[in-house]
Amino acid sequence: DGYVWLYGRSKDVIIRGGHNIDPKPVEEVIGQFPGVQLAAMVGRPDRSKGEMPVAYVQPRPGVTIDVDALMRFCVAQVHERAALPDEIILVDEMPLTAIAKISKPALKLDILRRTVEAAARDAAGTDALAITIDTAGRRPAVSLRLPPGAPLQAVRDALAGYEFETTVTQEQA
Repeated sequence: DGYVWLYGRSKDVIIRGGHNIDPKPVEEVIGQFPGVQLAAMVGRPDRSKGEMPVAYVQPRPGVTIDVDALMRFCVAQVHERAALPDEIILVDEMPLTAIAKISKPALKLDILRRTVEAAARDAAGTDALAITIDTAGRRPAVSLRLPPGAPLQAVRDALAGYEFETTVTQEQA
């Protein structure tokens, strides 16, 4: 009849190497695993693929979830291999909006911070990093301040190629 029906939210789509992944079906599979209270998937920045799917999972109170068993469950239930979570992160409490929906922007900010911290920590060999993330623009802007003596160029190289803007500076000794 000339109508087009759109489902889901385009900003929730995870783009892995040009493959568009709707997180909702995978979130529903994860939600069926025993002990899962809440589940959400977001894209983790990836230098070669653009994004990789990452699942955040909040267990029910008093329940311990075996992440390896959950991953095997996903492999058996999710038929779109590209949509399988690359990582499952257990959280004590899922960030929620004022109307009690899962806050995907908060999860996207968390996975961006984790990605930047891991890459910078590995390159710098230190946890003494000051990280600021500004998500007001079209692309996130990441600013890192390194301690004196940290390998500035190695950290810049480790963060090159991501789809976010990066500024790396160093404190003076």
